[in-house]
Amino acid sequence: MTGAIHTMRLFTFATYRHLGLVLAAALLATGTSLAQPVASTLDRIRQTGVLRIGYDGHEPPFDYIDPDGKVVGYSIELCNRVADALRIQLSLPKLDIQYEQVSYHDRIQDIASGAIDIECGTSTITPQRLASVAFAPSHFITASRYASLASDSLRSIEDLHGKSVAVVRGTNNVSDIARLNRQRRLNLSILVVASSQVAFDMLAQGKVSAFPMDDVLLRTMIYASGQPDRYAISRDSLAPPLHYGFMMRRDDPQFAHAVDAALRRIYAGPDMQAIYDRWFNAPLPGLGVDLHLPMSPIMRNMFSRAESGTQ
Repeated sequence: MTGAIHTMRLFTFATYRHLGLVLAAALLATGTSLAQPVASTLDRIRQTGVLRIGYDGHEPPFDYIDPDGKVVGYSIELCNRVADALRIQLSLPKLDIQYEQVSYHDRIQDIASGAIDIECGTSTITPQRLASVAFAPSHFITASRYASLASDSLRSIEDLHGKSVAVVRGTNNVSDIARLNRQRRLNLSILVVASSQVAFDMLAQGKVSAFPMDDVLLRTMIYASGQPDRYAISRDSLAPPLHYGFMMRRDDPQFAHAVDAALRRIYAGPDMQAIYDRWFNAPLPGLGVDLHLPMSPIMRNMFSRAESGTQ
């Protein structure tokens, strides 16, 4: 019996080894590898004449869909200008833009897998994300705060004690509120939802007491509600200042360098103030909401330093 088992093990090993060799030979014959490198983004753009931009579509003034079905916004305009710079760099007569809608939850995977070339929205630059993706120089600085109903008189972090909050899956706000809940012993009831609109609707309907999110996005949703006096944004911030950046693949430094160089020229160029004011100091196209949000001194300094590569 022992001899039979030994013979079976030898047969099984030999069989698997043979199958492995056959599979390897088949892959080589078809030009396929078990670990194929992802093609260079610049090479793919040169060959196809297409830049694939990922966007969320629900983040005015950064990226949203206007009434005519056009993808617009501050982040989108900057990425469109990057596309113009890439077209010139690659000597292309034309460069088409293919917009791909992505979710908060899947955006990093979409970048890492090569499904999109660049994500143009409101992704926060964090050490954790830098382990998976590359970021372009920051295009906006904001803070994480929470919105509440003005009648509830919630302004500080401590005011949240024992309350319910809705946070959006895949955002940095999830970890911010979880950390504060643990550190401050707030005894929060935390509901993780799929989108900002779902979270805001829950707040509006009184289903939760607060909605933590980046304050610029909260401000936009509150103005767009048509009842801005009904809501309040917290005095306290939930985390240090947040820097937004466009995400790209980590393993494609040539593309990242090209995007970085294009953005630094845009930031330090004569049109940057007008680009910013179009989305933060004027009625938003298709929405009619004016955020009245002048460029902060810290952002002005960030853009002025961009040309030197110190950002």
